[in-house]
Amino acid sequence: MSNDLTTAAGPTPAARPDRASPLRFAAWFAYVLAVGDVLLQFIRCNLTPALETPCRSCLRTDNFFSFSSGHVRRALCGEIMYRLDLAGLPGPFLYALLLALVFLLSYGVLLPVCLRKDRPAALVLIALSPLLPLWLFDRDILVLVPMLYLFARRRTDLPFFLLIAVLAFAHESVLLFYSVFLVQPLYLAIRHRSARNLVRILPVLAAGLVFLLVPARVSHVLELTYWPSRGFPGLQESWLYRFAGNPLGKTISLHLGWLLSVRGLVEWTAVLVFFLLVIATLNRDRMRPAETLWLLAVNTGFFVLTVDYGRYIPVLFAFYTAYSLYAPPLTSNAPSQDGPGGAGRLRLAAAAVASFTVRHRTALLVLLALAVLGPWVTEPDPAPAFYTRVSSWVSRAGEVLRRIGLPLPI
Repeated sequence: MSNDLTTAAGPTPAARPDRASPLRFAAWFAYVLAVGDVLLQFIRCNLTPALETPCRSCLRTDNFFSFSSGHVRRALCGEIMYRLDLAGLPGPFLYALLLALVFLLSYGVLLPVCLRKDRPAALVLIALSPLLPLWLFDRDILVLVPMLYLFARRRTDLPFFLLIAVLAFAHESVLLFYSVFLVQPLYLAIRHRSARNLVRILPVLAAGLVFLLVPARVSHVLELTYWPSRGFPGLQESWLYRFAGNPLGKTISLHLGWLLSVRGLVEWTAVLVFFLLVIATLNRDRMRPAETLWLLAVNTGFFVLTVDYGRYIPVLFAFYTAYSLYAPPLTSNAPSQDGPGGAGRLRLAAAAVASFTVRHRTALLVLLALAVLGPWVTEPDPAPAFYTRVSSWVSRAGEVLRRIGLPLPI
């Protein structure tokens, strides 16, 4: 196996079915309906002239953080909106359109290609679970942009790592989840003194150094004065301003308190099921225990730092699903020759867990569709995911029937 990361491995070609079954057509119809419903809600909420409070949308407070207001972390989106607005262009409107486009490419193109081998029952459960956004997506959707590049180009080249470095300033989680792509180029650069491998990842390393060394001097001038004058008054009062100034230790302590509360423990049931689905997703085609453990560790740390896991689960599901098919292999697929030693037993245990999750993936999807999970740990949704989505479809169908004057069936 080549150690070069330049060309990513694509998915194993699936056998083409003789004909499309009605059940598979119905499953894909449910999937398309779910994606279209989320996109319609996003457009109705975000492409409006004023920001309401509270608003679960891409125009929340922290989306307006900018370099001009002294932020470093999560400052890119707000800075772009500010510069576009100064140039006489509708910055927030264009930003919302960009996120809608990324969502459409991710869930309308990338994820369907990755799920084309799934059984109809799995597709329906994915459509009725939190694996597709139940709430309006935010700039977290930008995490998928480098994966879209990898899907289109099949190359982890310099532009791929430049995307990671730039988007890290939109959301720092980009550095976390794409850190696994840095391991082999860094190893090759050190072992073989390969400048080419080092140059590719230098932008990402530089972005990490900026986060560590450049202090934020937050003023919130734009959020409190400029943007309210431009029709966004909901930014003037927000707990996010206090949160942005918290040291890391205080933030972790606060979040652990939420996670260990009764509400947090209830929602952790869904999170644990999601972790098992991650293991199943990453090991459906090839066994990679080291990568699986690394991504699970990153995911755990990320959930503790954000506690907004209800919003991030669909993005992470799309990321892991695409990663399992298009990421370059970092470990050998050859069977292990280890004896009954500790490493061999650990590898066998990991293989057993992976095999269990793959065999019971449909059951895990059922559990996640029935789980209680809200967008924020402090605001859990009392209804299971499948009920929330189906009731939304029924209410929207009722609105359409009322508008066209047809009698309701109930």
